[in-house]
Amino acid sequence: MITELRGDARVSVFSGGDLYRKADGDRIGHALVKDVSATGLKVETLDCLNVGERIFVDFRIGKRAMFMRMPVRVERIQSHAGSYHSGLRFQNEEDRMQVRQALAALFDGKK
Repeated sequence: MITELRGDARVSVFSGGDLYRKADGDRIGHALVKDVSATGLKVETLDCLNVGERIFVDFRIGKRAMFMRMPVRVERIQSHAGSYHSGLRFQNEEDRMQVRQALAALFDGKK
């Protein structure tokens, strides 16, 4: 399902992901990736992140596209029934392009 929020179309993916404070550091938590756009992710976590914080995330789009330790900035947080929904923005233009290509491939594969 595609939902229109903010500037970019967001695609529901519902896949697991891992969070890190440093690119080469230990995992700090797990996230459910709820949706992805070319500019960022919406994730659900049990622990609250900090707005403005830079973290790194592993996640998957479909069966083929796996992203490892991608830098993101926490843009917003909303408390939701014992968990937290966080908006994460990709920090690099190259990462945004790779995500855009993975989303396009996901839809091309479903035609």
